[in-house]
Amino acid sequence: MIPHVSRLLELWRIAAHYRLDTLFPAEELPEKARHILSLIRMHPAAWSSRERKNPLKLKLALEEMGPLAIKMGQLLSTRRDLIAPELLQQLVLLQDQVKPFDNDVAKMRIQESLKADVNTLFARFDTQPLAAASIAQVHTAALHDGREVVVKVTRPNIRQQISGPDPGSGQYPSYAPSLYRLQHDVRAGSVYGQQRCAGGRAHYRSANFRYRDL
Repeated sequence: MIPHVSRLLELWRIAAHYRLDTLFPAEELPEKARHILSLIRMHPAAWSSRERKNPLKLKLALEEMGPLAIKMGQLLSTRRDLIAPELLQQLVLLQDQVKPFDNDVAKMRIQESLKADVNTLFARFDTQPLAAASIAQVHTAALHDGREVVVKVTRPNIRQQISGPDPGSGQYPSYAPSLYRLQHDVRAGSVYGQQRCAGGRAHYRSANFRYRDL
């Protein structure tokens, strides 16, 4: 129970810091929803926040809330019939423009996963991510034989962030199916790869590296 309470308090702080209560006019919401807005404004983080006029505050808040919140934002970004255009613009950025993690951390995760130095594995490794999303970010690179590849590196501590409750506790949240899919993706490994060629994506396997369709 305590971890759940701690997580709720953290989400409350993030919502207050980014002043998510200002995203919707209170008069257009049901009465119960208005109470939530009032609760957000009550948090001390809201009192000193400078994010009220930040045009990307919803995107930033969901990023800080973690991979499940980002996934929810990605899903909502496809509902142009439900989401206001100004909010939709922020949610669309969550598809592939999530804040990337440090390049040195990406290299370290590749080296730990593949048991070799990045310079040994690749003739070129582009440190600027091609794209970054909720679970991983993608880097372009080239092998020493000249083949162009795409390397997908999962985020640090992603397993802990999306781990569900203890199966023995019998407590599973309502988002359990989505949580399972995220866990399944992460269990595949911390580094993926894919060869880029004229005929499309190709599978490749060797002792030092593994490619697969992403």
